[in-house]
Amino acid sequence: MATWPELRGLYLDHLRSLGRSRFTVAAYGLWLQRFLEFCEHEAIVSPAAFTSTHLERFRQHMCWAPRVNGELYSEHTVDMALRSVRAMFTWATKRERLLINPAEHLLLARVPSATRCRPLPRDEVAQLLATPDDSTPSGLRDRAVLETLYSTGIRRLECELLDLADLDFDRRTLHIHGKGSVDRLVPVGESLAALLDRYLNEARGALLRSGFEPRWQRKHPHIEQPNMHEQALFLSLRGMRYRAESIYLMVTSTARRAKLEHISTHGLRHACATHLLEAGADFRAVQKLMGHVVPQSTQTYTRISRQELRRVHLETHPRGRRITPPFDVDTV
Repeated sequence: MATWPELRGLYLDHLRSLGRSRFTVAAYGLWLQRFLEFCEHEAIVSPAAFTSTHLERFRQHMCWAPRVNGELYSEHTVDMALRSVRAMFTWATKRERLLINPAEHLLLARVPSATRCRPLPRDEVAQLLATPDDSTPSGLRDRAVLETLYSTGIRRLECELLDLADLDFDRRTLHIHGKGSVDRLVPVGESLAALLDRYLNEARGALLRSGFEPRWQRKHPHIEQPNMHEQALFLSLRGMRYRAESIYLMVTSTARRAKLEHISTHGLRHACATHLLEAGADFRAVQKLMGHVVPQSTQTYTRISRQELRRVHLETHPRGRRITPPFDVDTV
């Protein structure tokens, strides 16, 4: 029978084998580690000894145990922790690593989705995109990354995984290595194509040459090794692949410089979908662009404002406008 750390490690390996992103695996790992700490505190030494009563006690622990800053966990955080534990037990039972699933009858309250990022107005997006100093290699790269995120609606990890070979200037497309190992092609508009062409010609070579020489290469200069990051589309100041974490920090810091609040990489993705729908784009086309398998996923990004919905109704519905009588009412 596996121990708690072994069970956690095997389940995280299972998530990696399914192609889950490292952010998803890290999130599951965090909550399962909190769960293991709870089991250690309660002296539950073996997964086989865990019962539904212990699980309810863990729920209460998550609801009332304060965090480091003294605040309680939100309902959404408690829900995510319980779902992580339930998923691990369900997997372990199916793989016959446990005989009984203690989380089989776990009931979870309907928790409202995590606070959705505010749909960014077009003027704020334009202000954000114009903030980086494109006279420097890093500034031009940041502007190209921001334009890529907003124009294509890709995720930050998908942006990190972009290679030079994924960009096709002739067909004006980007090959996206999507979530869950589902690839897709997204169109590249004229503005983005011009900016990417400028980045490749003016900034990328400088970033590649500015990379720090590895320590082993300084000790063994006669050994030639290919640069493992030379195929990456976007490069960091170290000449390495521009990581998703760095992209997130760049977006938030650029927003602060632009005096804009509550803007993130996901906010740009949300803005891309929302602005397309507001302009009349087909819902299924937006779903395909976002890389969503089911339409319910797209709906979370396409919360059109009530004012916009009213405008569309007035302009498109046959009875949306006031009908002018074909005769003078006073003469009847």
